[in-house]
Amino acid sequence: MFNGNLTLKNLTPLLAFALSFAMPAGGSCSELPSGGQLLIASSCSNAKADRLCDKARSLLTSKRYQEALPLLQEAAEYDSQCAEIQFYLGSAYYHTKAMEQAIEAYQKVLRFQPQTPEAVFNIGSCYEHLHQYDQAIAWYERYVREYATAADAADVRHTVEEIKKHMEVHRLFKESHDLLEAKRALDARFLLEKAEALEPNSPEIHYNLGMAYHNSGNLPKAIEEFQRALQLKPDMTDALLNIGSSYQALGKKDEAISWFHRYLNASPKAEDYKAITDMIASLQKDGGQQVADDPHGPDFWASITKQGLPRRWPPEKLPIKIFVDSGSLVSGMHESFRQILIDSLEAWMKAAQGRLSYQQVARPDQADLVCDWTSNPGEVTGKGTESEQGVAHIFGRDSGQGSVEISRATVRILTIDKEKSEELPVSDDMMKKTCLHEIGHALGLMGHSPNSHDVMFFSESPTVWPVLSKRDKATLLRLYESYPATFGPTPLAWPSR
Repeated sequence: MFNGNLTLKNLTPLLAFALSFAMPAGGSCSELPSGGQLLIASSCSNAKADRLCDKARSLLTSKRYQEALPLLQEAAEYDSQCAEIQFYLGSAYYHTKAMEQAIEAYQKVLRFQPQTPEAVFNIGSCYEHLHQYDQAIAWYERYVREYATAADAADVRHTVEEIKKHMEVHRLFKESHDLLEAKRALDARFLLEKAEALEPNSPEIHYNLGMAYHNSGNLPKAIEEFQRALQLKPDMTDALLNIGSSYQALGKKDEAISWFHRYLNASPKAEDYKAITDMIASLQKDGGQQVADDPHGPDFWASITKQGLPRRWPPEKLPIKIFVDSGSLVSGMHESFRQILIDSLEAWMKAAQGRLSYQQVARPDQADLVCDWTSNPGEVTGKGTESEQGVAHIFGRDSGQGSVEISRATVRILTIDKEKSEELPVSDDMMKKTCLHEIGHALGLMGHSPNSHDVMFFSESPTVWPVLSKRDKATLLRLYESYPATFGPTPLAWPSR
């Protein structure tokens, strides 16, 4: 059984990657100076407004912002041009998270009393909390420019540089996120490495960098990045699953099982709990079938023979009569897919060095090998060789001579990308890998390679290229080595083993 590689958990959502910047030392927005007095001249011209302002100032000092707000609003009705009232009103709005109103109040302060550095700084802080960083930078730079001798001017300059740095990190993160969604992992990795250099302690960056390394085939580095994300954010349980998936793609089943168990223990109510439990059981069952194979040997013969019996198409069945459905009525079917399947057949025929051939027929009832398509993921699961994108079944009988003779076979390929929420076609490269893998099964390679660079690897992996490896070719040639090279050029020398 082909253990379809567990789909990696989603990228870190952009909204989860919140930017946060340190406020300058001693300069937090709307903080009242010691003693509770504003460092601007009081301009209240109305006695009642002045009394309300004094009461509100006392409440602000006690951090009772919600209670102070209506008093200041009433005071502003009595004296609409008092800079002191507007300043405290800005403070109350800020602390009740009404940033737009706070900005409006501070701007009135500057109209009534232009030389008020606290108002300039606090407008910048409000824009920062609104994530309107260009505006925040403009106001902070105005503060530094107009009040260069202020005690905290150097701190504000530092804040501006930090915001600019984090804005660049956010840009890199967003662009890399889009590239990963577009399956451009190498380009995404380049941007994420730049982001990581600027922000080395972001678990979200390390997590997505792990995704980029995984999807570009550097699985050891992917594991390192997922583990770093976990160190920074221990409750990032998706990283546990992705570490397991990366080990599975490397063919390291024991490590994969261990990390899958860690994920299940940390996420007992996960929606994919049963799927991962089934995956663990499948890996444990499959583990004993490939122990005799050297992942770096010339072929994976021991892995393709069940109970020591190889499965072959008998000579009298050659050329294999094949019907390939058009898939015209199947959602997600792309015009290139049928040709990709034919090209996959040709690649395996070439690997057999003239010992196998096929002939296309017009109807499925004329065929020994029927290939068709589906957009329903449920139709590529069940008994037989399973993957996330295809399934193959072969039928035959014991020849009585130490092998099974194949009488017929079926291949069904999924046209849509199971990783997408919408029914989008798979990429041509994924289709090539799927077709090569399932046709390999249909020709008799009923087991799986333990090497993550072979098309017949037991799991989908980014380290598998959409071409037959030397080991794939050598295993098929070994399966049919006793057949005469009738259908092609003179065979090449058999690889030593």
